[in-house]
Amino acid sequence: MSVNELSGANKYLTVDDVAALMKVSIKTVYSWCSKGYLPCIKFGRLVRINREELSLRIEELKEASSTRKK
Repeated sequence: MSVNELSGANKYLTVDDVAALMKVSIKTVYSWCSKGYLPCIKFGRLVRINREELSLRIEELKEASSTRKK
């Protein structure tokens, strides 16, 4: 078993990664985390976002957006 598999390093994204994926600012991602819009894990000053939870959140937003358009 590799260190990455043991630690689950590929399972979590940094704030920078999420900001780049969502095409928003880093400050926005921190704001979403602090307001609870985006589930995150904090290790002291480090913040990590679970890749699966981010995908689920995006799907929820897509569904909410599509129901409002009808």
